Amino acid sequence: MLNSLKFSSIICLLIISCVSSEVNASTNFLGAQIDIKSVPTSAWRIGITGFKPIVLIVNEKTQAKQLGFKPGDIIIGVDGIEIKSINELINLTAGTHKLKMLRKNSLEEIPIAIEEKKIAPKIVRDNNEQNMPQVKINDEVLENKYGKSEIKNKSKRVRYQQCMDNELANGNTYEYYVNNPNSRGGDYGRAQRICDEQFENRTGIAIERLY
Repeated sequence: MLNSLKFSSIICLLIISCVSSEVNASTNFLGAQIDIKSVPTSAWRIGITGFKPIVLIVNEKTQAKQLGFKPGDIIIGVDGIEIKSINELINLTAGTHKLKMLRKNSLEEIPIAIEEKKIAPKIVRDNNEQNMPQVKINDEVLENKYGKSEIKNKSKRVRYQQCMDNELANGNTYEYYVNNPNSRGGDYGRAQRICDEQFENRTGIAIERLY
């Protein structure tokens, strides 16, 4: 009896582990978690074979839930075009589309609405100082904290402050270059620390070797 309980516990743990890894590997589409999987044999009878995006989980209070998505639904195509990868779904243009799905061996067409992707506004860089972000960092403070280094932007060597002003003005990403006097290349570790502290919520570090 005890051995039977232990075996059951192991089975439960394995099932939980499999479901967890499956969800982690999935992609969000309209509030549903989907993944590319082999279609069940029951779909072969209507000519649907191979691998298709399949709904794994439908989250509450999402468009997918409102449209009646259910786990096991198979996405066949969009606007009359066969879907072969998740990227084709993720990259759909903003607007209304017709999603063709296989649900319990029945083909259905469901209208979906893709919202326009929100992109962070960019600040136009020109000679007008009011367009520049109000961020001021003292060169001496950085040099005292991280050691004297040089930064580079668009093949032109500039100081810390100028590089930060230039890259912050782009609105989305930044590049930060640090030269390590003890080696022939850029010191990635030091640049990483500076970027993490000076650009709290930004991403996209590019380190270039300085010879």
